[in-house]
Amino acid sequence: MSHDPTYLPHEHEQPDAWHRHSSDEGMPREEHGARVNPVALFVALILMGVFTAGASIVTVIYYVQHTSSLKQELRETTNSAAQQIEYRADAMNLQDNFAWEDTQAGTVRIPISQAMDRVVEQYQRQEARRDDG
Repeated sequence: MSHDPTYLPHEHEQPDAWHRHSSDEGMPREEHGARVNPVALFVALILMGVFTAGASIVTVIYYVQHTSSLKQELRETTNSAAQQIEYRADAMNLQDNFAWEDTQAGTVRIPISQAMDRVVEQYQRQEARRDDG
């Protein structure tokens, strides 16, 4: 190799019109952020911290209040126990008694113990037919 691969020569191009300034423009403006006000930065930092802490505290208070109200609603009371007992009695009544399911279609609900016995009898008849045939 005839040249050093880590060295690239810097080529200077001629500045274009954007880089050239005339005296008509006046004095150059001060760059943005050239002067930093540390007091203003510190006050802004403190305000952001106070806002973040306040928002966090409000969120925690809301969460605790909301979850405690939900827990209070879900606590089992004698009222909810009475509702459960009534629901269970209705379900047992549906399982143990005859009733019309759909009067127009002629569908009847039968007690579950009789339904299970009928299913067992059907399987026994099908098994007997297979053994005979």
